[in-house]
Amino acid sequence: MRQQRVLHARAPGRIDFGGGGTDVAPYCIEHHGIVVNGAINYYAYATLIPRDDSRIVIRALDLDVTEEAVSFDALVATGELDLLKACIRRAGPQRGFELVVYSDIPFGGGLSSSAAVGVVVCAICTQYREGRFDAAAMAHMATAAERDDLNHWTGKQDQFAAAMGGINFLEFVGDDVPHEHPPLSAFVRRQLEKNLLLVYTGQAHLAGNIHLDILADYKNRTGTVLDGMHGLKAVGCRMRDALRAEDLDTFAGLLNENWKYHQMLHPTCSTPDLQRFVDCGLAHGALGAKVCGAGGGGCIVFYAADNTKPALARALAAAGAQILPFAFDTEGVVVW
Repeated sequence: MRQQRVLHARAPGRIDFGGGGTDVAPYCIEHHGIVVNGAINYYAYATLIPRDDSRIVIRALDLDVTEEAVSFDALVATGELDLLKACIRRAGPQRGFELVVYSDIPFGGGLSSSAAVGVVVCAICTQYREGRFDAAAMAHMATAAERDDLNHWTGKQDQFAAAMGGINFLEFVGDDVPHEHPPLSAFVRRQLEKNLLLVYTGQAHLAGNIHLDILADYKNRTGTVLDGMHGLKAVGCRMRDALRAEDLDTFAGLLNENWKYHQMLHPTCSTPDLQRFVDCGLAHGALGAKVCGAGGGGCIVFYAADNTKPALARALAAAGAQILPFAFDTEGVVVW
């Protein structure tokens, strides 16, 4: 039998623009979540090299870690590579292989690096087993690996951005995810890429701790978390309408609204350094700003008034931010 060829794959990170957090249970079960996000051209990559035995070799280049198992059944959780192993087990390839994985998505940036890794591993292993894959199914599979197998409290907006690519209008009704690639005009897409500015603050976010704190407050109905979630959902709805209407001034203002409601989820979502960068941006030409992902650190996205982006970038760089040039990814997860 002819040996199967080597496979390569990539899946993008994302910027969450509005409604992030409403995709997570129990909120999406009790109230129905809405998120607007966009996949960007920072990627998790995977290469799968078929073997002629049952052995599985996993190399995580970012971590400089290699692990081996004599067979699929011997692939058990041991620590650092548990997400990769959980996704491999979900995809279920029955022949041996070597899997090499790395990412150029800034780790701890709030740009969903772990979700992109999960989706790319699910896709390349499913392609190896079946010769094809369904992108939306890979988003569900990667979520199940992280949430159900590893007990990580997570939603699905990150996985759907990595799987589907593009700008997404996503709804979350329990485990169902009605999703839409909106037919946005070329004007909107070009203006977004022209005027959006992404920066890394130099401090990694602490998503796991923040998510657990928010979950505890939500279940206990303490603090302002429920009101914050309702506000985020409303922002997601209004942002979707603004993009359809080509109203980018409203879109920019909704970034500010989202950050206001985001901070209501838990005090750890914001830090003095994060707010310092936000304030700096708003004082130098940004019409709107929000922290990406769970908060506590990571990246901030700004929407600049026309022709102010260079001055905005200089001011933020002088304040200590790292500028991250980007464009939107339109493909989602791909295997070749």
